[in-house]
Amino acid sequence: MTDLAQTRLGEAFSMLQGTVDCCTYKPGYFFELERLDTPDQAKLTVGTKDLVDSRLNGGKIRVTISITVDLAAVRRREDAIAEVARVVAAFEVHEAAEWLRFDGVKLFEPHARGDEFGEIDWTSFIRGRPHATAAR
Repeated sequence: MTDLAQTRLGEAFSMLQGTVDCCTYKPGYFFELERLDTPDQAKLTVGTKDLVDSRLNGGKIRVTISITVDLAAVRRREDAIAEVARVVAAFEVHEAAEWLRFDGVKLFEPHARGDEFGEIDWTSFIRGRPHATAAR
């Protein structure tokens, strides 16, 4: 990687960090940003330490959702804001999958599709084919 490319990725990370530092979400939520081992990527996380557990036991849990950011795509402040919005959207879709129920039965199981985040996205809700956790 050229020095110019490394400088550009460093500037993109700094812009993203500055944006993350200025963003807030719901009370009690936080953002974290870290560089990954690959110089062109960063990990952006949103989370909370005080979310009601979807198992309906009334307890509180820590929940975080992370995305990988392609730093080469962060060229303007709007790009950085879009990445923050993307991680928030991923968090909310995950929570929707945790909580949506039909007659008390969870329709989606976001932790049962191959990884800890369940690979749930908005299209999972609009395809008309939820991954039910109980027989219909």
